[in-house]
Amino acid sequence: MSHLWSFQSFAQPKLDALVGSGDAEAEKAVIEGVTWDEWGDMVMIEGLARNLVRSGANYEGLTSKESKTLDEIIAMLFSPEGLEERLEVEYESPDGVHPAVIQELLNRSPDPRELRMLPFLESGRRLGESAPSDCEYCIFSPTEVQTLHREVEQIMSLPSAWSEDYMPDLVKEWILDLLAAVRDKKKALAALLG
Repeated sequence: MSHLWSFQSFAQPKLDALVGSGDAEAEKAVIEGVTWDEWGDMVMIEGLARNLVRSGANYEGLTSKESKTLDEIIAMLFSPEGLEERLEVEYESPDGVHPAVIQELLNRSPDPRELRMLPFLESGRRLGESAPSDCEYCIFSPTEVQTLHREVEQIMSLPSAWSEDYMPDLVKEWILDLLAAVRDKKKALAALLG
């Protein structure tokens, strides 16, 4: 089975009001949103969810298992069982986007090191961090959505050949148009690989 990126726009201020807020009501909502089903070490999950609200997305000092669990907790916030309604989540890519499409864009770039946002869609970037990681999610602020849109637009305008004739249309529909819609809504974007 292939992993696909799914993209969901959401209200950044709503996430900011939860993560690192220290708010007791927010803490209760996050814990309920990620513990509705027993999916692991529930004591660890509840503790990590509590810390997410109290201290923000902080991976320092976590074991690899705790880090992976925190990754799953953050991704779960955007699910119907999580806090989808509270975060004003809108599903932007119902069919998902194959990582090969992202790789196509990266391959077309004359210097992928100059790209600021697109490389995060190779494997992810943890909330609150600036370096890529293998967390299989990334959160783009509204400003970062604009930057990502510009990067994709610039790569698409290059004269180099595409691997397949259909690829430019696919990139336009599945990525560029999606990013433009999110940008125009002035919303943030959660990208989840699953």
